[in-house]
Amino acid sequence: MAALLVRSRSRAFARLVTSHVVMPVERTRANWRECSPIFAMQKVVGSSPIIRSEIPAKWRSLGRLVLLAVVQMLLHVTAGAKASAPPSTRSVRVGHYLFATRGLDVQFERRGWSSGYNPGEVLQKWNEFDNVVGSTVEAEVARQLDHMKALGVNEIWYPLPSSDEGYDPNFVPPACPMPEVLGLRWPQPTPTELTSLGAFFDLLERKGVKVILELQNNHMEDQTDSARWLGAILDVVKDKPALDLVQFDGNLHTLDLNGDGIDETCGVPSEAPLWLGATSRAGSYVRFAIALALAKGLPAQKLSAESIVGNYFTDSHPVAYGDATDGHFWAPVESMKAIFDSLGVPPGQRTYALSFYEHRKCNPAIVPSSYPCVDADPQSWAEESLRRVRDVVVVGPRLVATEMGGWTPVEGGWPTADAVEGLVSVFQRYHVNGGAFWRWTNFNNSEDGDPSVATPVKRRGAAYTYNAIVSAIRDMDGFHLDGIVNGSFEDANGTGRPTGWSVTGRATRLKVSGEPGARSWRGSYVLRLGPEETAATRLLRVSPRTTYTLAFDRRGGPASVSVRYMACRGARLARGRRAVVFKAPRAPSFARFAVTFATPSQACLARVVFAAKRTSLELDYVR
Repeated sequence: MAALLVRSRSRAFARLVTSHVVMPVERTRANWRECSPIFAMQKVVGSSPIIRSEIPAKWRSLGRLVLLAVVQMLLHVTAGAKASAPPSTRSVRVGHYLFATRGLDVQFERRGWSSGYNPGEVLQKWNEFDNVVGSTVEAEVARQLDHMKALGVNEIWYPLPSSDEGYDPNFVPPACPMPEVLGLRWPQPTPTELTSLGAFFDLLERKGVKVILELQNNHMEDQTDSARWLGAILDVVKDKPALDLVQFDGNLHTLDLNGDGIDETCGVPSEAPLWLGATSRAGSYVRFAIALALAKGLPAQKLSAESIVGNYFTDSHPVAYGDATDGHFWAPVESMKAIFDSLGVPPGQRTYALSFYEHRKCNPAIVPSSYPCVDADPQSWAEESLRRVRDVVVVGPRLVATEMGGWTPVEGGWPTADAVEGLVSVFQRYHVNGGAFWRWTNFNNSEDGDPSVATPVKRRGAAYTYNAIVSAIRDMDGFHLDGIVNGSFEDANGTGRPTGWSVTGRATRLKVSGEPGARSWRGSYVLRLGPEETAATRLLRVSPRTTYTLAFDRRGGPASVSVRYMACRGARLARGRRAVVFKAPRAPSFARFAVTFATPSQACLARVVFAAKRTSLELDYVR
């Protein structure tokens, strides 16, 4: 039964018995035509020859004096407004993000080493010089945060388990010791850990990055010492501007998984086992922890526990043993709602933290072979799962996927990139605030060569070399252009050409071929460009000196993407200035690409142009 309820990031904890260095918690718009008030006044009062000819000279002189006084008054008012008024719409960038939360699940890498860092180790060695990275740990963390920010990331998910002093490889009951480097000392974090935790949050604030702090307490049954451990941590972070959310996760210290009344297994740090119900020992701990945080002055919006989404077995309420509420399993989001209800938290102040990995409905790692289940592809099941979540929480609460990505081990035919694209599409439809992708980098070098492990953003090593999944992350987290219409080419005019686009030659829409139907977000059509043919968007509003992300799917021959700029009225930027932002070789199957480009200092309008080269290509899902 244990294997059915453990997420992909928890399985790695089994390696803890042989090596403590293996991480157990894997897993805006200015109107460019507007004129200044003074210019508008001049047009109305002083520029018409008819008005000047019909007014006597003495009145014209008086009129000039009045105009001068008005102009001086406007200058005075404008100067005061610049000093005291909020920024005008001219300072708002033209464009949009897909989500408010654009995150990564983070284990900071000890670049140049075969493994590390562990989450607790980062804090325990915060001010120490590390010869491997050539700086203090703090400075290395700061460098990695800068590279994450460059991808569009504005938030990280960071786990801190309860840990024990030293290292004992015998992870067996009743002691079940957690290596010290994994988290914060139980039941009282050390002064060094708490001081470094505060410094870590201060660094995140300076970098403009928020944090989802997952406190993985492996002593949920012990509320007395839990109050001590949690209280020390919450006192440090509760007033930190970088704090977005605290998750009260973890497990019971020991577990009885075979129902014989004897705890034969150590609890593994992971999402809170809310599948056991709101009144189980785990559910009671989550309620207790949120109440403790509320008493310390933290707002309810910043308090939650992680709810696994998409476990068909537990969501179906089969019979359960032990202290499960009403003797059966629960959908975790149902338990979380019951906890919020019992605490009297209004719907608009609730945050549901979702652990959401795409997988087939009847994945054998989740659903026992003896349990009846009609299978569904990962995308269809993700859609149905999120609809079920919405049916439970209804309208009002914030939904955020604090863990999201592809299943480990990777399911055949459904790579991590497709899982991310699919989740982004359902998040937009069901109004999820975004999420944190699992994960920034693997924990050790051996995982980089393991095809069964879901693909991380960064390859391990001293250099910042990214896997292909980085395009999906740039798309999810980047700042996008406004005004691109019909990006999936579903709509056409009377000639069969896609609406909202200018195409040359015989470019035309085609029914999708060679793609599994599960990738529904791409629609039913693609745009086929023959050799040397182009497709261009209409003119789009842009802001000057702004970095934009352009994302699209393509397959076929070599291609280029260019952006042609136009200037604001009266600016010196030459009309039609052109910048090539992307060149790519042949792509045998559809793949996601995301490129960034920065607009010139006086740009107001832009047109994106896709061009096929020597052979044809197919284009889809542009934004």
